[in-house]
Amino acid sequence: CRMWWQGAAAAVLLLGAAAGNSSPPAPANPRNFIAFGSCSKPRLFQPWDTILSKRPEMFLWTGDAVYTNHRHPAGSVAALTEALAEQTANPGYRHFAANVPVDGVWDDHDLGRNDAGKDYPHRTAAQGLFLNFLNVSRTDQRRRQAGVYWARRAYHGRLQVIALDTRSHRESYYLPSVGGVGWLPFAGLVAALGRCVTAVLGLGQGYTGDVLGETQWGWLERTLTEHEGLDGHQRPELTVVISSVQVTTTNPVFESWGHFPAARRRLLALLQAHRPTGLLLISGDAHIGEIAASAAGTRGTLEVTSSGLTHSCVSGPGGSSCEPMLQLFAAHRQQNGGATDYFTGENFGGIEIEWPARRFTVSVFDLEGTTVLSATRSFDDPTTVADAGLPSIFDHRGLRGVIIAAPVALACLGRLIPCRRRPGRMNAPPKRE
Repeated sequence: CRMWWQGAAAAVLLLGAAAGNSSPPAPANPRNFIAFGSCSKPRLFQPWDTILSKRPEMFLWTGDAVYTNHRHPAGSVAALTEALAEQTANPGYRHFAANVPVDGVWDDHDLGRNDAGKDYPHRTAAQGLFLNFLNVSRTDQRRRQAGVYWARRAYHGRLQVIALDTRSHRESYYLPSVGGVGWLPFAGLVAALGRCVTAVLGLGQGYTGDVLGETQWGWLERTLTEHEGLDGHQRPELTVVISSVQVTTTNPVFESWGHFPAARRRLLALLQAHRPTGLLLISGDAHIGEIAASAAGTRGTLEVTSSGLTHSCVSGPGGSSCEPMLQLFAAHRQQNGGATDYFTGENFGGIEIEWPARRFTVSVFDLEGTTVLSATRSFDDPTTVADAGLPSIFDHRGLRGVIIAAPVALACLGRLIPCRRRPGRMNAPPKRE
C-alpha cells in the first residue's frame, strides 16, 4: 500500500493555490520536505531507499533522469526508449515512484544526446517519451506545448515551483559543441575544453544565443507576474526555480547559462524585477553538489546544485582534475562565504520548509543520507541576483584574469587526460550556515 505521506502530499498538490490574497491556512504539517536530484544511470546503484528514508512529499528531477547506452545509435529514439524503460523498471525507483509524487524537467541525456539543444532532431518524440516516464496526465499543458517547462502551486499556494526547460529551445554554443558526436573519443571532455577555452579567451562575450525561446520567456514573465499577487492570485511565500544547468556559476568548464550571456542577463533581470519571495534556484548536470550565492553577501539568493545520483565528476577519465578545477573557479561560492561549498561524491538534494519560522533549509546529502552541505534562508530575505559572468583574460578583473589563464588551460587539459583516481572520495567538510 502507499505510504501515508504520499497521500498527504498528493492531496496538497491537488489542492493548489487558494483564490484571493488573504493569508492561506497553515499546512497540516508545520514542516515539509522536498527531495531533488539529477544524473542517474539506470544500470548503476541508485539511492532511492535512502531518499525515501527522508520522507519526502515530492521528488523533483533536475535533469538527466537517464543516460542511453551504446546498443543503439547515439541520439536515437530507440536508445532513449530503452533507457527510460530500464529506469522505470528499476525496483528501487519503481517502489519510490509508487510512494512519492515525482515530477521535474529533462536535460541533455534524457532529451536524447549529450549537449543537445534545439538542433536535436527527435525532440517531439523524446518529449512524449519523457512525459510518459513522469506519468504526466494526458490533459497536462506539457502534452500540448513544445517543451517540458511547467509551474505549479503546492501547500495551499504557499509554495510555487517554476520548472524551466533549458534544452528544447536552446541555441548552439558560440563554439558549437562536439559533445554529442558518437565517433569522437572523449567527446564530452573535448566539448568541455572548448567551452573553457572559449570563455577564458573572451570569445562569445557578446553572444546573443538564447536558452528558453520567446514562447517560454513570455510564459515565465506571466508566471512571475501572477506570483506578485496581481489579478487575484495569492503571492507564494517560497519560490523554487528549477534549471537543469547551472545559472550563477563562474565555472566555464560546465554547461551553464554563463555561455549564453545575453540569456542569463535576461533571466536574472526578470527575477530581479519581479522579486519572487523566498527565491531558491536548484540545478543539476554538473556532477557535483554545490551551494552558491548569486550576489555578494551571505544573504544573496541561493543556487543549490545536486548531481549526480549515480556518478560524479571524479568518476572516469580526467576525474582527478575535478577538485582542482572547482577550487580554481570558486567566485560564485566565495560570494556565499565559503569557497569549499562543494561535494564531489554522489549525492541528492533536499529542501526542508519550516512554515511557522518562515524559513527553509536546503541541503545536499551523500548516499548514506548524511548532510554534507547546507544553507538556511528566510522567506523574507530579499531577492538579490547579479550576473558575475564567466572568467576571461579580457574582463574587468584584469590582471587576475591573466594570472588565471595558465592554470585554466592546464585544468581544462586535465579533463582530457585519463588520470588515476585518488582512493576514496574527495569530500568537502560539512558546512552549515
